[in-house]
Amino acid sequence: MQQYPSIKIKSYLTHQQILINLQDIAYIVMIAPSPKEDLKAPLHVSMFLNTDKKLPKEVQKSIFDKFCKDYKLFNTTDILSQIMPVGFADTGHDSAMPMLLMKPQMGIPHIPMFVLDFLANSNEFTDTKTKGLTGWSYIKE
Repeated sequence: MQQYPSIKIKSYLTHQQILINLQDIAYIVMIAPSPKEDLKAPLHVSMFLNTDKKLPKEVQKSIFDKFCKDYKLFNTTDILSQIMPVGFADTGHDSAMPMLLMKPQMGIPHIPMFVLDFLANSNEFTDTKTKGLTGWSYIKE
């Protein structure tokens, strides 16, 4: 298997840079290799909604179901669905990498965002499953 360089964080976006970065963005999707050795759910999926509002359970379920359908995700497990602190890192890529902060980290600027975070499988995302690559995409409103 070919080796790929690790994602290197150059700096963290400031609070003001985060707000500018998220203008006209509806959500961000990030796909990474699962931290578990689970063949049924080899993908770690994070969906960062550009809101800090608590969503009713039925709305959360509708968003989750549509997201899984659109991205052809199945065998979902370990679902986290709540407002969480999210920081952003400059990694030299075209867009800043979102970072789910389980606990706000000292010195890393962040904002609250509604996050859906879970493990899943898909017949898509072969680079993540076979090469261990992580990717993220910003989806505009």
